Amino acid sequence: MAYTQLFTHLVFGTYKRQNTLSGANYERLIRYFSKTLTNKKCIPYEINGTENHLHFLISMHPTICIALLTKDLKLAGTSFIKQEKLFPHFNGWQAKYGAFNISYDRVEAVQNYIKNQKEHHKNKSFEEEFIELLEKSGIKYDPKYLFND
Repeated sequence: MAYTQLFTHLVFGTYKRQNTLSGANYERLIRYFSKTLTNKKCIPYEINGTENHLHFLISMHPTICIALLTKDLKLAGTSFIKQEKLFPHFNGWQAKYGAFNISYDRVEAVQNYIKNQKEHHKNKSFEEEFIELLEKSGIKYDPKYLFND
């Protein structure tokens, strides 16, 4: 038997960071993502964002690959949005994403950070936030390619 605790903070935006995830259907999308994660043997601790991006705090099942999980979430989310006609101007997700390991002692802080996304983004753009997350995690990137959907 394996004993694991694999917390991941996953972040991805809408295509070209268009503000398309707004209105009454936003909560339906969050619930759908939560159910999708549960079906993939992951535990969603928090999901929230703004009109142009989403944050997920997930306890990953050890057999799940983050790249495939992210791909599956984006595909399932797009299908759900289009099938249910949730956001008429939604054009898909950005190709890139960020995934950051979270230690157990940081779970509550990251959960609160995700809960307060709308307040947080009154003073900071998604692009600024994403670069900050990359830099805090020591992830090297080329700014030229970071937001070229």
